[in-house]
Amino acid sequence: MQTTSSGLLLPDHAAQNYRRELQVEAQLEHAKGFNKLLRQIDRRLSLVWVNENADAPGLVPGRWHVRRENDGAPDSYMAILGEGGSYREPDSSILRELQKRDLWRAGGMRDLERRGDAALVARQKRAAEARDQKKEEFKERYKALDSPGVLFSDVRWSARAGKVKG
Repeated sequence: MQTTSSGLLLPDHAAQNYRRELQVEAQLEHAKGFNKLLRQIDRRLSLVWVNENADAPGLVPGRWHVRRENDGAPDSYMAILGEGGSYREPDSSILRELQKRDLWRAGGMRDLERRGDAALVARQKRAAEARDQKKEEFKERYKALDSPGVLFSDVRWSARAGKVKG
């Protein structure tokens, strides 16, 4: 037997169900507040729970998802996952990620271009370094062909140092 916060005495299984119901209620309240924040980003976004038995492609059973209602197309879902696909509560980092992905807001495309420009600059730098490395290697190979560094003369060399045949 266990006692609830309101002083009720319940059998163990009933107390466990009661705690689970309180937890679900708290999560639903959190989801309602989170939905308000999502709708500030895009009116078509909402937070939904995907049942443990779900088997549709792109859905992760037993996890929260951000759903986007697409006009004239199937809804799209983004699973809210922790490291390694573990359970994760919806939090403000999800909102920041969605704002980064929002290309329709003012400055969204500019942010994407800036991130893309940084990646492009890095790729160009790596390509220039690879070209420079190939040029250097070519110079070394050409020098080896032109001047192999071996003395060719009439002096014969033997296997023993310091002794000249001839």
